[in-house]
Amino acid sequence: TAVVVEASADGATGLGWTYGPAAVQAVVTEVLASALGTATTPDPDDLPGLWLAMARALRNAGRPGIGSLALSAVDCALWNLKAARHDMTLSALLGRVRDAVPVYGSGGFTTYDDARETLVVTRSKTERLFDFSLRLAERRKKRGKPGRLSLVDKANVFKAFNWQRDIFNERKAKFPNVETEMVYVDACAAMMVLRPQRFDVMVMENMFGDILSDLAAGLIGGLGIAPSADIGDTHAVFQPCHGTAPDIMGQGKANPTAMILSAAMMLDWLADKHDHPVAAEAAQRIEGAVDKAYAAGLKPMEYGGSDGTAAISKAVMAALG
Repeated sequence: TAVVVEASADGATGLGWTYGPAAVQAVVTEVLASALGTATTPDPDDLPGLWLAMARALRNAGRPGIGSLALSAVDCALWNLKAARHDMTLSALLGRVRDAVPVYGSGGFTTYDDARETLVVTRSKTERLFDFSLRLAERRKKRGKPGRLSLVDKANVFKAFNWQRDIFNERKAKFPNVETEMVYVDACAAMMVLRPQRFDVMVMENMFGDILSDLAAGLIGGLGIAPSADIGDTHAVFQPCHGTAPDIMGQGKANPTAMILSAAMMLDWLADKHDHPVAAEAAQRIEGAVDKAYAAGLKPMEYGGSDGTAAISKAVMAALG
């Protein structure tokens, strides 16, 4: 596992190590990364050496991130008590990174009179995404979660999504214990606001995932407490959903909750990958400590409170015991 402290086009530097791009791809299987980029390089795609190495290692990864943990004592839209103690996870295929890992590849062009885009969906990647999501729902059910998988699409408009529904029905037959449903994305957006507790694991195309993941983050209070993961067959990268926020750099205002919960997601993935119950227990302890710390009265600065990076970190550490 690599904890990335500094990243550049030449590689990555972490806690006591430095890897070039080739080494990142060859030896690192799990990466816990902070938000990457600065005001002059605002997007991780602008760090081609490191990011492409990780992208190639992920090999057309699925993104099961956006663990939507409803924290008590955080001002958010979850006024319904049934929803306030619920969490959900969204799965979406990872989009292209400088054309290194085309999954849902798009090819388009523009003229003076019109613009066109082409959506390319492959059976192999779709099967992998559905299998991953079904296994995730199955695993969550064993841990006391609903274990329900919702396929979110726009099959009433796009033939490609109707085709995906046929594949979904084929793959779910191998998971008889997983409850499934199919939901149109526009109806799903409304239901996430009105009754988010009805969802557990949600699987969708990448663009829909980008949109609904931000909605899920907004429901729980913002990107500052939303973790995420990019997971392939053998490699994974875990990082907060938010960006680097260079405007508050060095001021101690950044909310570390998303980073902490991303670490919990990494432990949970390691537990499943290596059949290591201790790691799963550690992940649950971290999530519980975050919830306990917020319930005790934490209020991050982005919500008008006075608790910054150090205060939130110390509160979570104290709750861990």
